[in-house]
Amino acid sequence: MNIRQLRGKLQARLRSFVHLMTCFTCLLVLSSCSQEPDESVSYQQAPPEASVEMMQQSAEPVLPEPTAPRPTTAPPPSARASNKTIGNILYNPPTEMTLNVSERIEVRISKEALSETGLIGTGDIIHNEIPVSEYMTVRLCCGKPEEDQPFDITPLNAEKQIVEDEGFTQWAFDVTPRRKDQQFLNLSVSAHYTYGDGEIRTKDHPVMTDIIQINVDQAQETGAWLSQHWQWLSLLLLIPLLVFYVMHRLKNKNSQPALSGNEAVFISYRRDDSSGYTLAIYEKLKAVLSDEKVFMDLDDIPHGEDFAKHIEKVLNKANTVLVMIGEGWLNASNAQGRRLDDPNDFVRLEIATALKRGIQVIPVLLKNAQMPDRDDLPEDLQDLCMRNGIRIYDDQFDASIQRLIMSIGE
Repeated sequence: MNIRQLRGKLQARLRSFVHLMTCFTCLLVLSSCSQEPDESVSYQQAPPEASVEMMQQSAEPVLPEPTAPRPTTAPPPSARASNKTIGNILYNPPTEMTLNVSERIEVRISKEALSETGLIGTGDIIHNEIPVSEYMTVRLCCGKPEEDQPFDITPLNAEKQIVEDEGFTQWAFDVTPRRKDQQFLNLSVSAHYTYGDGEIRTKDHPVMTDIIQINVDQAQETGAWLSQHWQWLSLLLLIPLLVFYVMHRLKNKNSQPALSGNEAVFISYRRDDSSGYTLAIYEKLKAVLSDEKVFMDLDDIPHGEDFAKHIEKVLNKANTVLVMIGEGWLNASNAQGRRLDDPNDFVRLEIATALKRGIQVIPVLLKNAQMPDRDDLPEDLQDLCMRNGIRIYDDQFDASIQRLIMSIGE
């Protein structure tokens, strides 16, 4: 027999001996526990030293299996004596939210009564009593890790915070829903208890869990966005209006005729037929051609001057005559009869002189007036019917004036 085989047999016998002694010792302990106490028995007696040494060598320490913490509303028994404090919590979870619109959720924990003053958020406020420790942890989460989260959650404070004996500690979260319809948030609150068993250690103990159901409405998203960004929307609406205004002004500017600067306009009219329209046209023309280039008898003929001679003098400077023809222009009469039939009628004199001199004569038709027939006019005015007239429309007054100015500049 070699040395290796001999060693193996000795080790096997030694293990059998240790096992036998362990069983014997256990039997002695069980029998002593089952007997009634006897004063004659000395509790200072101990197993033989060899047996104790063998027990220490053979018995390995056995650790308890870890267990998951269970939600509870009370601290663990080993921590109650020194750490038990019942405090208050309030939080404001919304039940309705709008897609992509952020809401604030705030949580407050205190060892005293809690105030709602200054709380930010639109949700209904919930109050509860919970165990409170020196340090508390508040978490807000949702969804499954392997799936896209239905909410974007931004914590504004650290998860673990100290809770003082006075006042309150606050946790705040900005929550933005990213999915519509029914969604869920999970609010969990934990207390931290200290255990003393030779060393100081802290355990996170859940004291409250609330599953919050929220209905996310997509239909209100547009309205909410508009209410938050109405200033920018107003600006976007004003830009097209501004562009339209500028384009309109440029169009009107570009439509102005390229006047030579030598234009001089004489306005012929009857005061009792078209004075209102004539004054408006007179002001428009002065704004374009200047005061010195537009003449009419209202305020331009000096008092006491011979009317016929003044007409001759003015027409000497004019290169365009505008004949204002209202609805009563053709048949305007006085005690002697129709005015146009009078050779000394000033309107007839103005028009006849302009036609005779070859000056540009433009009939301007007002309201519902029509161009007179040739046979309805005196012989010296009949060429007026051959001139192209321009109608002034009440609802297009400015545009009509533009066409008139363009005719003057041609």
